[in-house]
Amino acid sequence: MTSPPISGAARGPSSAGSARKGSQSTASSTANSARFYAWAHELDAWWANRGAGVSSPPAAEPAPPSLAVLPFAGLSQQQDQQYFCDGIAEELTLALGKIGGLRVCSRMFSFRFRGGAVPARAIARQLKVGALLGGSVRHPAGRLRILVTLVDPESDSQLWSNVFDRELGDVFAIHDREGVVG
Repeated sequence: MTSPPISGAARGPSSAGSARKGSQSTASSTANSARFYAWAHELDAWWANRGAGVSSPPAAEPAPPSLAVLPFAGLSQQQDQQYFCDGIAEELTLALGKIGGLRVCSRMFSFRFRGGAVPARAIARQLKVGALLGGSVRHPAGRLRILVTLVDPESDSQLWSNVFDRELGDVFAIHDREGVVG
């Protein structure tokens, strides 16, 4: 046999506790309080599961892959090659920015980290990216060697690297070469 329904002001488990003994509560704490009519086992179930029906906010979609192209280091003896190194990094930034689903940090922000004095993890956190692309440029005796490295900043591990060797020739032809930029 079940206990009779309870009538009274909405309260916590103390109201339900008195209902288990078969008593009814009709007291009202304020004139505007909510009235309820329920069986004691319904109140106990509600109290035990309060908030269970409230859904959590939807899970955020994972962030798209992101990277920053850092300025390339000029390792040749010539002092005027920095413009060439910056051009290579800019071309890579532009080409990678055209890949759908990949977020590439702008040159304006990534070039602040020229020189390598800041740790990779700190750079990635400041730029809010998941990977860093960097490299170096050398051009001894009419040849050009470009080293490119993709780094995971959290583990400081190398994810990918490649070396591109070309004849120096026309500077813009090297920038546009499919093997370097595209």
